[in-house]
Amino acid sequence: MQVSLTATGGLERRLEVAIPASQVDGEVTQRLTRISRTARLKGFRPGKAPIAVIRQQYGEQVQSEVINDLMRASFSEAVQREKLNPAGGPRIEPIAMSPGADIKYAAVFEVLPEVRLAPAADIAIEKPVANVSDKDVDAMIDQLRKQRPVFNEVARAAHANDRVTVDFVGMIDGATFDGGSGQAVPIVIGAGRVMKEFEDALLGAAAGDTREFTATFAADHANKDLAGKQPTFKVQVSKVEEQSPAPLDEEFAKGFGIADGNLDNLRTEVRANMERELGEAVRLKLRTQVLEQLYTKNPLELPRQLVEEQIQELQVEML
Repeated sequence: MQVSLTATGGLERRLEVAIPASQVDGEVTQRLTRISRTARLKGFRPGKAPIAVIRQQYGEQVQSEVINDLMRASFSEAVQREKLNPAGGPRIEPIAMSPGADIKYAAVFEVLPEVRLAPAADIAIEKPVANVSDKDVDAMIDQLRKQRPVFNEVARAAHANDRVTVDFVGMIDGATFDGGSGQAVPIVIGAGRVMKEFEDALLGAAAGDTREFTATFAADHANKDLAGKQPTFKVQVSKVEEQSPAPLDEEFAKGFGIADGNLDNLRTEVRANMERELGEAVRLKLRTQVLEQLYTKNPLELPRQLVEEQIQELQVEML
């Protein structure tokens, strides 16, 4: 077997292989002989048909099978001989396939890239330096207070961030619809938990006021019967409450797992959590820098075939 290897650019290789005609003919003859021992042909007893008749009957099929098998085996042998590491199956290009002559073909394929890591000493990273200050702890506690606001009733028109309690009923083409009514429903203006037209209608409304307005359900609404529809709502306001941060007291501290309600212990716990998060952020920053440096200093060409296969897998997953 003769082998010729050519690098055609990048990771692609072209392997030309020649298989002697004598090897092909010998394998064909062996297989035809085995067939003749059991072949049942009209006019001959089982296993007694002349080899010439067997060749005439099965020769073309056996020739094709032998060529395919020898090409597969020779490719594997040639790859091992040339110490190649294919990234995928080859594209076979026939060169000479005439009966009685040497079989010649080319196998075109990509090889896996050789990975050679640059010295770790060449990697330069910068470690962020930061600490949790008292101001940071104060700001975090203020944020926690805002996340658990208290609401107090007020005798004024509703502003953004106020909580408005309403009774409402909605109608489409003069008829009510499922989920289109409610009693004593609290709505925080600006929270984005109801339709924008609903929130806008409540701005400036005071207890006892009535509002009537038209809204539009989103085209992708979960209820297909309501998608894109324009209901008319009639709303009765019963209460307006303004929100303020939760008071910094024992109950607030207990709400965050401080059993004795001690505010100093709350600050200690908040600081510890912030320091853990800061440490994790620093580690993530360092990890990102290391990976970016490894990628930059160790460029790697990827086999197109593997990239395309990965793209196809992702497409299948998305479908």
